[in-house]
Amino acid sequence: MKNQLLLIAIFFSVSSSFAQFVGTGSKGDSITVSEIKNSAMKIAWSERKVTVKGFVTEQIREDYYWYEDKTGKIKVEIEPKFMPSVPFDRNTELVIYGEVCYPLIGRTYIGVKKIEFTGKKR
Repeated sequence: MKNQLLLIAIFFSVSSSFAQFVGTGSKGDSITVSEIKNSAMKIAWSERKVTVKGFVTEQIREDYYWYEDKTGKIKVEIEPKFMPSVPFDRNTELVIYGEVCYPLIGRTYIGVKKIEFTGKKR
């Protein structure tokens, strides 16, 4: 049993040590709300994933929230399966990863696929 646990521990420590891609389109490629709004159609049609750092400020309805950074405000859709298990408020800085949705009728929004906490408060 000890040998099995040791092998599992070694597997997880080795598998998590690989480097990750950090170029355009990667998690580290953060843009602003203003940039998303100015290029929404192009970003949505290219199916580029976006990363934005800011604050969820208000719940609009069930899965929709206002999200803002220093450049503006945009609607985000956060499905329950992507909502963090840790509570947060309007002063908790978050990094969201998602897809820009550019509907023909209606307002541009971000479909959130992942949320991370930065550990900062405003």
